[in-house]
Amino acid sequence: MNALTKCICNSDRFTEREEQYYEVTPEGETVIAKNGSRIKLAECLDCGVIRQTTLPFVKTEYKKYYQEYQPVNEQYKAKDYDHDLRIAKLRANDYGIYGGCELLLLDVGSGSGAFVDECRSRGAAAYGCEISKYAYAPAGNFIYQGMLEDIAFPTDHFDIVTCHDVLEHCLDPVSFVREMFRITKQGGKCIIDFPNFHVEAGKHHWKIEHIWYFNVDQLKELLAKIGFIISGIKNPIESKILFTCAKPEEDRKTILLPPGIGDSYWSLIKLPALIERENIGIPEIAVACNKEKKYNGHKRAFPFIEMFPFVHSSGFSLSTDGESNKKIWKEAYAQEGRTIFRDVLNCDYFVSYNGHLRIGKSMNEIDPDLKCSWNPKMFVSLEQLNFQKMCQEQFGKYIVFYFIFGGTYSYWTQQFPIKNIIGYIRKVLNRTGLKAVFTGAIWDGDDNPLNEIKKNFPDSIDLVGKTTVQQLFGLLKGSELVVGYPSGLTILSASMGIKTLTIWNDYYNRDFAWNCVQPEVWNKTYFTENTNGINVNSLTTKSIGIIEGIAKPSKLPLPIGKKAISIKKNEKIVKSVELKRSPCLTIACVLKSGGDYDEKYVQIMKRMIEKTVTIPYKFCVLTDVNIKDIESIRLEKNFPGWWSKLELFSLYGPVLYIDLDTVILHNIDKLVNSVSRMDNGQFWMLPPFNSSRREKGMWASGIMAWYGDFRYLIDKFDRKNYEGWDQVYISKTLEKRGVKIESIGRFSRIASYKRHCSSTSNKPNEFDIVCFHGRERPHTCKHQWVKEIWA
Repeated sequence: MNALTKCICNSDRFTEREEQYYEVTPEGETVIAKNGSRIKLAECLDCGVIRQTTLPFVKTEYKKYYQEYQPVNEQYKAKDYDHDLRIAKLRANDYGIYGGCELLLLDVGSGSGAFVDECRSRGAAAYGCEISKYAYAPAGNFIYQGMLEDIAFPTDHFDIVTCHDVLEHCLDPVSFVREMFRITKQGGKCIIDFPNFHVEAGKHHWKIEHIWYFNVDQLKELLAKIGFIISGIKNPIESKILFTCAKPEEDRKTILLPPGIGDSYWSLIKLPALIERENIGIPEIAVACNKEKKYNGHKRAFPFIEMFPFVHSSGFSLSTDGESNKKIWKEAYAQEGRTIFRDVLNCDYFVSYNGHLRIGKSMNEIDPDLKCSWNPKMFVSLEQLNFQKMCQEQFGKYIVFYFIFGGTYSYWTQQFPIKNIIGYIRKVLNRTGLKAVFTGAIWDGDDNPLNEIKKNFPDSIDLVGKTTVQQLFGLLKGSELVVGYPSGLTILSASMGIKTLTIWNDYYNRDFAWNCVQPEVWNKTYFTENTNGINVNSLTTKSIGIIEGIAKPSKLPLPIGKKAISIKKNEKIVKSVELKRSPCLTIACVLKSGGDYDEKYVQIMKRMIEKTVTIPYKFCVLTDVNIKDIESIRLEKNFPGWWSKLELFSLYGPVLYIDLDTVILHNIDKLVNSVSRMDNGQFWMLPPFNSSRREKGMWASGIMAWYGDFRYLIDKFDRKNYEGWDQVYISKTLEKRGVKIESIGRFSRIASYKRHCSSTSNKPNEFDIVCFHGRERPHTCKHQWVKEIWA
């Protein structure tokens, strides 16, 4: 298959011809090809560009061709390193690269590396990029092996990009020049040396390995089309053309991201789709600084963001001080609010997914029209590769540990204290014989408990605050295992397929543990444990199992998507368990025998929720009857009628309660998400549909939500003192306890059937939930829209 079926102008109209071609002997002599063979060419009928069609180039064959290219062979004698160095000196002089310069330079197609070496000898931070390993090239640490397009250098990175006798070899010269343009700094320059094919002195350049035979005007047009400003064209020798180009300043869109490596990563995996949808091009990335810290930790995000070639890491941080900005920050970072904001802090966009992730949503659920790029191209620097090699050589086999104890991590140590961490590290090191490496950012070095832990392991390697971002990634990639608390470090380790064990806590929604990285690594290279339930032995066993590739799946349940957890208990009612926080939101109902409702109401409620809730939850019923295939909790108090509802408060939460005589019409994810992130001690009820009751400050209990210990609503209840309704007792008791009741109606469109829907036969699409109260029941309702749901 010939990949070169079209011209650079995208035309497929061409005329074929043949031309005599040349080859270079091992002795360096250019001669007419043997046997009088001729090279096959195609000349574009639209733009006149000539390309060869002799070689059936596709990318894999192209790479193989250059793996066997003449200079990679030991017998090649046409040139040597000294020859290349002499040419390099002339070029460096011509380009104005003199001693003491501080330029960042890339030589694309660097061959033996002579030009890179010469520029470095003059003070430049010079690097090369080469698809082949030249046989006569000296051992060097400054050459990236591979095709330019595959290396993913940062945007606006190099002061100078040079390209000597390479463009004519490219499969796709348009993409190649565009990539050189992208990686050149704005205001920087690109120098391209190209054969002068169309003069007598350049005829010997018509060789089998050359694909494109541009003339001066055609190459000039290509460079200008990409965006370069051509500042000079000359012939250093008659058979060569030298273009000097400048990259102008570009007018780009600006995107603001949250600080931190993990925070910005979640935004970055959505950005390629957003960039395409909004036709943004390459954006400038700034970082939100919600508050100044001792070490300006937000700035650590910039060298990480720089690794993504589809953006430019601007280095600018913007403060979110001020009331309006703080509200935006809270919505983006801590709530299920907007994910993409417009015109924030003079940026065109502000993109953050933290708020949704922390309540248990997956990245695929959030902005589903923007496809996730979990593993976008990332720049892997020589610094990263060399540091990985150094770590493996100097440390041997090692485990990376990341533990800090300030801020929210205090919740972790309440359940798995520091002495347990020390015991775990000691045990896993003794069992495996591996070296301990402690890492973290510079501010983590101020963590006193962490320093105490390190003192227990005097033979460990302390790299806390001592690595760049690139070195950090090299360290992680060279490890046998990465263990630590959730952070940018552990999240990126997991996302890159490095063996990782992250220790979570119920401070976060349990699904956050999984949704922070792509499903492809779950329980394969990425495992989780929760501080609630682990011990030194279990954590040690899990760590060794991950290293050996035999780890059992994590106990922390995987996200359940659109299906609820339905636990079959051999049709027996499950007894109430000891009070503790649920690992996820519970949606509950109550069925007391002897009333107007039966098992069908519970089954229909379960079915309605399954259709209208797409995020993780657990469904259960408090009841005194056996209900097949639904998790049940026994009613034990024998309270009459609606008073049985009080036994709900044996559940710690977060809990969403819904009366059985309720019809759910549309998606209620917003309501469920809001309940799942309730603060401890919060209680929400339904405002009465009767206006006079609302005016008196009364509440209704048809839909309620809470999080915390409200068992006193059961313990303090005396049936003799309450002849009225349960909602009066609940609300008055809460108020006496100083609990502020809030309206649950803020999070969903809730209506009364009797007051809002009874007179219409059409489905009331303006509401999500319809409550039946009074005499009418869903199973007796004549309206078709109710019957369809109740069928």
